Amino acid sequence: MMERKLWGIVLAAGEGTRARGFLRQLCGGRRIKQFCAVVDSRSMLEHTLVRVERLIPREHILVVVSQNHQAEVTQHSAHWPVENVIYQPANRATAPGILLPLTYISQQDPFATVTVFPSDHFVVKEDPFLAAVGRAVTEVQHFPQQLVFLGALPDQAAGDYGWIEPAKQDSSQESRSVLRFVEKPSRVHASELMVRGALWNTFVFAARATTLWAMVRQTAPDLADAFEHISSVLCLCRVLSTYWITT
Repeated sequence: MMERKLWGIVLAAGEGTRARGFLRQLCGGRRIKQFCAVVDSRSMLEHTLVRVERLIPREHILVVVSQNHQAEVTQHSAHWPVENVIYQPANRATAPGILLPLTYISQQDPFATVTVFPSDHFVVKEDPFLAAVGRAVTEVQHFPQQLVFLGALPDQAAGDYGWIEPAKQDSSQESRSVLRFVEKPSRVHASELMVRGALWNTFVFAARATTLWAMVRQTAPDLADAFEHISSVLCLCRVLSTYWITT
């Protein structure tokens, strides 16, 4: 897994407002989920970084954080390379949160394979989880035009989660096509999904950087155009930096 073209994005910019009540007594402070120490003395973000680093070299892992969380970021990722911590200037939901670090990755390695991890997951058995991520990366390498999500077997009809309803197994692939995504269904609907074999959506996924950009251009062309402008600025900055160093 420690290959040159494998990169990781850790999403840690969320406000986690839904969990604030539960975390009020557990963590203190501002009760931001990814910065809470739910298990032992390490925050969920720190656990995530240690877990991802078992698969990907640290210099290939970008952490996306909020400009509003500077104090927490300094405390919980002080050991992380400064150049690999990307501050969002404003919260614009998940897609820009992924595309901002993806722009940086594409500048350095246009044909990278990218894995994305939320920073607020609690993983009891890490070895099977990391093995599943490895299989997703292998699947992407065999089928480079596809994005591979990780689903989790549900143990209850939870309505607060996203769900993946898979299609029938394709014998040529280990993964299964997605029939539909369902976000936060009612409990009745969640029960029906569970009976049909649907999975919880972990939002952990792997894809080629080029595939992600192609999907964005197809579904959100305005967003793709905006980040192409950002990419052009980054490219210019790199050229000017190289010129300054060499002269």
